[in-house]
Amino acid sequence: MYNGFNGWIRLLEDSIIRTCYRLRRRKFEARLFASFSSAPKPGLNEIVDCTDVDCTVLRDSFLPFESTDLPDNIIEEQFCHLPLLSDKAYRYFLPAYLRCALKEPYLSVMEFVLFSLLPNDVSDENWIARRKGTFTEKEIDAVREFLLYVQKSKILVYDDGTDGALEFNFKRGLEMWVL
Repeated sequence: MYNGFNGWIRLLEDSIIRTCYRLRRRKFEARLFASFSSAPKPGLNEIVDCTDVDCTVLRDSFLPFESTDLPDNIIEEQFCHLPLLSDKAYRYFLPAYLRCALKEPYLSVMEFVLFSLLPNDVSDENWIARRKGTFTEKEIDAVREFLLYVQKSKILVYDDGTDGALEFNFKRGLEMWVL
């Protein structure tokens, strides 16, 4: 893949780009968790609003952890259950999901995070008010910063240059959280 001198230069460029991305991501993660530091940790009966098996597993997986310490592997295992979190738990654990999404933006975690930040119907003002209503202004600013960071980093652009439905949903999220 990287043959000869030009190949080594390209490899070095790729390494520098990845290092810069990691440094920017780590600085952003620190600001993100600081923005959500006032979010109270949900109690046992406040993590999910249902009692089926998926909710119980999600609750038991998240209960022992602080948002800052929630392991990525647990988030990756539970990525599709993000909508099952109560509003209080969603607010508390969202920074951990955002961190995980930024570390591996091509995993499904990023898609589910973006879908969770968006209403199914963009004109559904009740959904928008309910979702944003649990957040402080500082936390809303952090969500905006996350979306803008993802956009500026171009981490959603695939090798062939397309974004597909993910791009459409990302634009909707920017409209809701930024405008």
